[in-house]
This record gives sequence, C-alpha cells and structure tokens, in this order.
Amino acid sequence: MISKDLAKYDSIRTVLRISKDSTVVRKDSSVTDSTGKKITVQDTSKAQPAVPRAQMTADSANGLFAQAMSELATLFYTSMNNVDSALTWYTKLVVMFPENKGSARALFALAQIYDQDSTARPGVADSLRKVIIDRFPDSEFADESRRLLGLPAVARAGDEGGRAYLLAEQSYLDGRYEEAVGGYRKVVEDTPASTFAPKAQYAVGWIYEYHLSNTDSAIANYQALVTQYPTSQFATRVRPMLIEVETNRKAVQDSLARQAQAAAAADSLKANAQTPLTASADSLKVPIPGPADTAKAKGQALFPAPVDSAKAKGQAPLPAPVDTAKAKSAAPAKTPPPAPADTGKGKAQIPPAGEPGKQNPPEGPGHE
Repeated sequence: MISKDLAKYDSIRTVLRISKDSTVVRKDSSVTDSTGKKITVQDTSKAQPAVPRAQMTADSANGLFAQAMSELATLFYTSMNNVDSALTWYTKLVVMFPENKGSARALFALAQIYDQDSTARPGVADSLRKVIIDRFPDSEFADESRRLLGLPAVARAGDEGGRAYLLAEQSYLDGRYEEAVGGYRKVVEDTPASTFAPKAQYAVGWIYEYHLSNTDSAIANYQALVTQYPTSQFATRVRPMLIEVETNRKAVQDSLARQAQAAAAADSLKANAQTPLTASADSLKVPIPGPADTAKAKGQALFPAPVDSAKAKGQAPLPAPVDTAKAKSAAPAKTPPPAPADTGKGKAQIPPAGEPGKQNPPEGPGHE
C-alpha cells in the first residue's frame, strides 16, 4: 500500500512532461482478399489532436506534492503509530517546502513528537512552535502554539470573533474560569464561522476537564467540537479520547446488562424452587377423601351391618340378655308371711290330734 502511495505521489511530477502539441496519427492498413492478394486500405481520416490536458504550474504541482507528503506522514503518525517514519516525512516536507501551508501542520506535529520523546533535547518543541508563529502567524497552528507557549492570542483583521476571544482568554489567564467559559461560549454562539470558534469550543471543554473538574461537561463540549468543526485540529486532538470514553461507556452498559440478566435468572430459579413447596402446602388444605367418601362414591355401605346368625340359619334368635337391675325393679313385690299371732284369722284351723269328732290325716307308708 505504501509503495503504491509513493508511486502516486511521485507521478505528480510527470504532469509537467506532457507535450502540448502531440497528435495521434492513424497508419494505413492492408488486408488479404480471397485470392491471396494484399490490398492496402488508406486511412482518409485526418490526424486527430491529442486530448488537451489541464495545464499545471510548478507551484501547483509542488503544492500537491507537499499535501501528499503531509498526508503520508499523518498516516504513519496517527494510523500506523510509526513515529520514526512520520518524523522522516514531516522533516522532508519542512525542508523541501518551507513556505507551504502544509509545513505549518508538519512543524506542529514535529513539536508534538519531540514533546513525547524523553530523549529529545529540551526546548526543541518550543522552538518549533516559535517558528510556526514567525512563518505562519495567521494559521490556527500559530494560535495554538501561542497558547501552549503562554503567549496572548492575536486577533486577525476581519475576524469578528477575535476580540471576544481575547477577552475570554484574558479571563482564563487571570484564573476566572467561569467567566472565561462564558466568554468562549459567546465566541461560538455569536461568530460560529470565526477561525477562533473551534479553539473557543475546545477551550470550554479544557476548562471543564482540568480546572472545574466536571468530566461530563468536558465530554459534552468536546463532542460539540467534533460535531460542529470536524476538520479542525482541535477535533482531531479530542477524537481519540471520545472514542475511548464511548468504548468504556459501552463496556459499563454491557456489564450492567449482564448483572441484570444474572439477577433475573437468580430470581427465576428462586421462584421455581419455592413453587413445589407452595403447592404442597396448598394441597394440605384440600380434604383428602377417606374410606367413607370412597364407599359413598361407590354406592356401598361404609361398614356392613352385623348379620344375625340365628336368622341366617333359620333358628330362633338367642334371647337378649336381661338387665338384672331392671328385672328386679319390674318384678311384683312378695307378700310377707303372716305373723304367728294371726295364723288362725280368716282360715280353718287344723284340729289337734285325737280330738273327738275329727279325723287325723292318714299316715304315710311305713308308719307303725
């Protein structure tokens, strides 16, 4: 891929080698007839001029080449994380095209690379930023370089937001952060097309992040920056951070979703474990059919009546047992025997033995 890109970039220089008066001439051709003879066919059409190409000056070609080098260096730096190759191509761009606008971006990127290199000579990054301010004072890279160096911002002629931005910048330098946020917002709201607007929007997020400790507001303002000014260098700076924030947010949401699913599954298992116990307890409230109910359901007597065996055999039944107490109370009272003194009253008296005029009862056998 890189070799193809380099070939494309190098081919830009071939544009200047195109001949302006080149024409296309058609040649005569010959064909063979049925007898084997060759017949020459002449081309009667006129020679056609070549399609005219757009003329390009050397400055235009150099501009395209510088842009291609900048894009290649940025590809190495941001996408491939190949700092050495990025450093090489940014340096070539600055050396070959020192006055090209692409050099401002290259110098700014080089300053960032040297800031992150612990082996670099101290002060190199600040020196590059001063070069940006000197060569390209009206560029956005110069504005950011001034801020990083602690220099006051410069309002350019014709930029309506410049004056408001300077006032907000002064509030920031004085430590009045709330007031600075209001001033920066005024730049974005009143002059959204100003070259200071992207930086002002970025400054709002910066203050919330590093001075007011309000991460949510900082992220919201950075997102507004990327939405309103996607091609600005400030949007490029905060975009990786926003991607990381979004990745972490999704990870937290996924974790919470998994916890909710686990809790729901635990509740479901708990409910299923309690269901048989509840059913068993409820079943105890329902009367269990006993033998009496079973017998009634079948139309049978619960217990068969005792069979009178005497009746079954055709015999007289046994007399019922007599209640002695009841019998005694029901029997007639006995007449007491007459007293001895009353023996003769109302009855014939037996005459004494040998009494004249009366017979004695005959004696029994064996009487002598």
